[in-house]
Amino acid sequence: MGIAGTPDGVQSFAVVGIQTQDGNGKFTVTAETLVIGTSVMRNVSFSGTYVVNPDCSGTATTVFPGSGESKLDFVVTSGGASFFAISADKGGNFSGEGRRI
Repeated sequence: MGIAGTPDGVQSFAVVGIQTQDGNGKFTVTAETLVIGTSVMRNVSFSGTYVVNPDCSGTATTVFPGSGESKLDFVVTSGGASFFAISADKGGNFSGEGRRI
């Protein structure tokens, strides 16, 4: 996923952590490790908003502290037990998945 608003416009990122959705369009992530470009951060929290459509597709906007925001397209699968996501940012290079634990 690219992050708009960074000095060079778009950077890639990777994250390992726990994401919690509130059921009302907001989520939080507590990341064990967050990599943005060449910067590695540990124990970072960030948040965002999401919309899930009746067909289980959706969009999300993630706001990274001090690094701008990024947009995702996703699909919820397995009755809400998992999701697959891909960057919706121009030049973004993120794809990922999440599973209920």
